[in-house]
This record gives sequence, C-alpha cells and structure tokens, in this order.
Amino acid sequence: MILILSVLLSMTQALATPRIILSGTASGCGKSLICLSLALALRKRNLSVSCCINGPSLAQGVIYQRICRRYVRCFDNRLLTEGELLLSMQRASVGADVMLIDGREGLYDGTSPGTLRGSDAELASTTRTPVLLVIDVSGFGPSVAALVRGYKGAVVGCEVGGVLTNRVEVGEHPQIRDRVFYDCSLEAFGYEPALGAFPSLPDAIAIPHGQVSQLKNMSILPRQLFIDLTRLAEAHIDLDKIVRLAATAPHIRLEGMDFTPMTRRCRIAVSEDICFNLCFQDNLDFLKFYGAEVVPFSPLADVTLPKRIGALYLTGAYLTDYGADLSANTSMLESIRSFVSSGGVIYSEGGGTAYLSRSFGDEDERFEGVGIIEGDALYTQCTPSYIESVLAEDSILGEGGLTVRGMDTGEWQLHSHDPSMVQLLKIANGVQGEREEGFSPGPQILSTFSFSHFGSNPTMAKNLVDAAEVVCRIS
Repeated sequence: MILILSVLLSMTQALATPRIILSGTASGCGKSLICLSLALALRKRNLSVSCCINGPSLAQGVIYQRICRRYVRCFDNRLLTEGELLLSMQRASVGADVMLIDGREGLYDGTSPGTLRGSDAELASTTRTPVLLVIDVSGFGPSVAALVRGYKGAVVGCEVGGVLTNRVEVGEHPQIRDRVFYDCSLEAFGYEPALGAFPSLPDAIAIPHGQVSQLKNMSILPRQLFIDLTRLAEAHIDLDKIVRLAATAPHIRLEGMDFTPMTRRCRIAVSEDICFNLCFQDNLDFLKFYGAEVVPFSPLADVTLPKRIGALYLTGAYLTDYGADLSANTSMLESIRSFVSSGGVIYSEGGGTAYLSRSFGDEDERFEGVGIIEGDALYTQCTPSYIESVLAEDSILGEGGLTVRGMDTGEWQLHSHDPSMVQLLKIANGVQGEREEGFSPGPQILSTFSFSHFGSNPTMAKNLVDAAEVVCRIS
C-alpha cells in the first residue's frame, strides 16, 4: 500500500494549481450555492475549473461533474489519510486553471465538539489552501466586522483570505443594508471590502445536502437556475479577485519516484444516467489509472451492456424514483444476466446492489430486479456512518485481509436470501460492531450496500482491473 501511494504521488512534483476553499460561518449560509455560481461563471470565462467537496456529498459531486466535465473528489480525513488526501487533491488539480473546494458546515465545525477533525479549517491547514468565508448577513449590522475578526484569528494555519457576503439586500431605499453598507462596516474596522455580495434569492432552492442519500434525486436542477446563477455571479462577485486569492495558495512539493500510468488493457462498463450516478468518483479515476477504459452506460435507456467489457461497475442509484422504468427494461436485465453467465466480473454498491437482487423497493411497492442475488432488497431510511471493510477471503478486489474505508448509508437491506450465500466483507462502523456483508453469488461478483473509497486502498482498484482484464483483454 505504501509503495503504491509513493508511486502515485510522483505523478507530478508539486500541487501548484490555484485553489480556494469556500467555507461558511455556519451550516446553511449558502456557500454551496455560491460555489456553484462561481464554477458556472468561471467556466463561462473558458477556465478549466476543478470542483471538489470536503465531505462525502456524492450528489453534489454529480452536479459539479456535469458543469465542469471533470471527476469531482470528496476530501474527507475520516476516509483518507493526510497523504491520501494530498494525492487526491493533486489528481484533481491536473489540467485545471483553478480549484474550488465546497466546504462543509461552518469553518471550524469538526466531527465533535472541541476538535477540528474533518473541518474546513483542518483541510485548509493541511493543504495550505486559502479560505473564502461566506457570511449570511441577514439580520447583521456593522457587527459583521466582529464576526470576521473572530473567524480570522481563531486558529493558526487557517488563512481566511477573503470574505463574501450572502443574502445582501438590494434596492434604492436609504435604509437598505446593501453591499456598500457592509463594505463600509468592514473597512471601519480595518478589513478589506468583501469580494462579493450575493443578493437574497426570491425562492428557496433545494440542492443536495452533505449526507449520502439514495432516497430522492436532488441533482436535477432547472437550466434557468444555472443561467440565473451565472448572471448573479458576474454581477455581484469580483471574479478576478477570487482567482487572484486562489493563486496565493503555495505550491506543495510531493516527493516520490518516477511515475507512468498503466496502458489501457481492458474496458469496464460503469452505470451513469439520471438514476445511477452515486459513487466516489476517485474510484473511476483509479480504474483508469490502472489501465481500464471506463465506458458509461445507462441501465435505464440502453438495451444491452457495452461490447467487449471485462467488468461491470454498478454505482449507487435512486431506485425508488425509477424502479418501474428499470424493471420494464427487460432487455437490459437479460443482458446483465448473460454477462454473468459468461463469466463477467461485477462490482456493485448501494442501489446498484439492490438492482441486482431478485426484487427491490420499499414496503409499499416492489419491482423486479436482475435476480443474480437471490434475495429481496428493502429500502429503509437510516443515518449514514463511516465504516471500515475487511475482505474476509480472496475476491475480485484482492486477497483476504485487505481493508478499505467508506460510507454505509444503511438504506438497503437484503431479506429472504439464501443464508448459505457467501459474504465477503466484514464491516465495522465503530458503533454497532462488526457485521458480515459483501454478497458474492459467484466467484466473479462482489456486491455491497455500502460505498468504498478506493483512495484509501488503491490496490483494490488495481485488482478489479486485473480481474476485468482476465475476462476480456484489450491489446
């Protein structure tokens, strides 16, 4: 593992891309909406923008991927060590003009009281990335300057490089607390004016939250919203100053050996459509790094799997929204069954595993699944948790004993299944103890309801590519 990480770190000698973390004074201050606006406006300027997220918000990653046409990394020190995190950031920076990191909750909000672990402040300190502090100024007067002072000086190593005010009033009335009002308030206490003043939006806009959820697809946003957000960013945010602030991020040397990615050697089909799109996108990048050509396909719209593939990767999915359409696509169900019968490799996560079951759904409605997992997947709402999974024996992800960190949403459970079916994973979340999972109805299949982050053990990505190459090699 250490050797592989050292090799990967040598892909370049430095993390040199301009970068910035958008953090807030509290959860709900609007930083994600502003990060989305910035990404849209900078893309309109023909800049290559790499968006990343502090935390496991897979649905937000889908939105940023569609806008920026790049894989979106989730930085999370409960999943990645400091070295793994820097590696992920370095890979996210390749070919980008600027990197925007969407923070989580408030700047100093860690995983528990009294610690900065998992906070934006810790990420900023670890990666030496300047912070753009987003403040919801509704209800604030000149005392907003005191708020800025407190956030700027709380922790050594976390640099608040600029402030952006949100939900600012707009109008001609002399009592309006507009951008000039707040800029004057900051300047009176010796601070620079805000780098932008985003107005209050007339209607509430629902965008995905930070939790991993497969209940309802919230990544479908209207085109007009993107147009409006771009226009607002251009009118109310100093984009040039934002880019200059990002450029103050120092270079970080990444020492290592010479590095050469593996040449293409197989094709892996990955589910990607309006229903199937939830996974840690680092996983796909690692598959490509180890020689796989990632071939997107739609279980909803396509009638067969792509040709000449060695493996199938079924991601998390919003099955409760699209169950009837998936079951009606009988030709795709049969194509997956035929692929399994011919010895094809399958790795599935979350809703992808439920789709492979005999049936899937909730207590009110059930749908026919692929049926290669002899059991019925039942959806139930649950609280996500961080986990560590251990391979109980050899599998397509590697030899027994290998570990990987990830997230368990707890949303799907398998009922009425064959108790003799092999379960390859021992999963522990630190609260409920250890349990068996990782269903394997055949030697070429590993299906889990959890989400693994291959960045915490890249060897598993390599082993999956190795298994796919055995089935169908591309020379």
